[in-house]
Amino acid sequence: MSSSDFLEVTLRKSLTGLERTLSLLRNQLLESPTISLASNGEDELHILLPLDGSRVSLERLVAELSALRDVREVRRIGTHGKVVIREIALAQISARDDLVLSGLRILTQDANNTVVEITGSPGDIDRILAEMRHKGVLLGAKRTGGITVG
Repeated sequence: MSSSDFLEVTLRKSLTGLERTLSLLRNQLLESPTISLASNGEDELHILLPLDGSRVSLERLVAELSALRDVREVRRIGTHGKVVIREIALAQISARDDLVLSGLRILTQDANNTVVEITGSPGDIDRILAEMRHKGVLLGAKRTGGITVG
């Protein structure tokens, strides 16, 4: 599996179905992955789960997820296909560095720190936050997790 592999689970919008699905994922996965949860605004929930580093049998996981009553679809996706994966992060940085801020949306700014919005692929977000850490200006960051379309 490449680092761009994800598993997307589409399920009926139901608290019980969500609890069953998350419980199965928790029991099957050895590591605690970053799980993104999104809604289509109507009757579906979408869970996006990165597969990099996972040692679980993908076929077994897909079969068990597909057997859950509320699960409508389980699919393996990658960032190289027709599916677009985007994420939003908010980062607080300690100084105004025009190189760090280049291309980022400034949300708030004062004499001591700046809060910026970063959007892009999960890899883009990782790269930008790593650059901020390397420069020593990153005070904190929060991420939405990946959202897919396609």
